[in-house]
Amino acid sequence: MEELFKFIKKHKNIIIFGYSEKGRILYQLINTHFPDARIDYCDNDLGKQQTIETPCVFPVEDAADKYPCAGYLIPSPFFAEEKREQLISLGVSELCIIDAPAETMLRIEGEKRFLPLTEEQFRFEFCIVKHCNLNCRSCDHFCPLIEQEMFMDYNVFSRDIKRLAELFHAKAEQILILGGEPLLNPDIISYMDLTRSCFPNANIYIVTNGILLDKMSTEFWEACRRRHVGLRPTRYPIRVDYKLLEKLAHNNGVDYDFFGSTKVSTRNMWHHPFDLTGMQNMEENFLLCYSGNRCITLDDGKLYTCPIPMTSRAFNKYFHVDLEVVDTDWIDIYKARSSKEILEALAKPIPFCRYCDVKNRTYNHPWGISKKDIKEWTL
Repeated sequence: MEELFKFIKKHKNIIIFGYSEKGRILYQLINTHFPDARIDYCDNDLGKQQTIETPCVFPVEDAADKYPCAGYLIPSPFFAEEKREQLISLGVSELCIIDAPAETMLRIEGEKRFLPLTEEQFRFEFCIVKHCNLNCRSCDHFCPLIEQEMFMDYNVFSRDIKRLAELFHAKAEQILILGGEPLLNPDIISYMDLTRSCFPNANIYIVTNGILLDKMSTEFWEACRRRHVGLRPTRYPIRVDYKLLEKLAHNNGVDYDFFGSTKVSTRNMWHHPFDLTGMQNMEENFLLCYSGNRCITLDDGKLYTCPIPMTSRAFNKYFHVDLEVVDTDWIDIYKARSSKEILEALAKPIPFCRYCDVKNRTYNHPWGISKKDIKEWTL
């Protein structure tokens, strides 16, 4: 933190790269200690860019052009190297760029993780496919270890999504349709239709690698447009023409933007090791983990505070290990009596947290093909 504060003192203007939860936390931190500092944001997301109010959220190119000598702060370790390279390519000196201290940011953000969300803040995701047409090293959904086609049971999903809508009074801020690769599910339109009918005002997005997007039917594009379901491709370093896909979506009147920070930089890999002994501190892990109470996952009548207890089944089966998942690692949506009960449960550490070695997680590794080596998911 001392290094960060010295950096801030050197610069007249401060620009935080990323109008995100971490970026806003960093803004509050700086504003508390340096109330006279001029602080703005820059972001590659068109939906976040505005230059009317204070603080401003500039397009990255505009910020670099207008304030090449400002101090640029990168609040998150995710895609940090790519963001640094983008700024340098736009003429910002490397001496004017610094990463925020990762553990400090995670601790500050993590304190909010223990606060239950409201119905209006509720975000959840579900995997309609367990397998994938990519084979990514260290995949945290363990897709390379899935040895056969695995689809979510639509009848189970139908019952679950209706129950969730009943409990949450049809309120949710965001819903992600995931995989594996969700476009592999031949019934994806049915999942889209039902999700929208249950949650009429939520932001609904399909997160995809894009490989199959230009092969999707006219009915798929009509359903996306009719149901206001957006596409959020993750840009991988593979032979996919993402610009062509963007044009295709635009021509079909479908919202399209890149997932995460892959609009400018291609997907890199993160190493999230397990501690197979299960000796990690649950509360500390929950505090430092960005997934807890943020990547809430629906599967087979259960809500998980993060997807790993559910997706780790593939890891257990492939490597013949036993990362134990117990009934307190989830909350049963049919036993829960209210959304309040659910949201309070999701804001607490779970027994499975003892298996995640959060302090030894590393980021920004080059994307690569999985060799199905257990070291991809352990130290």
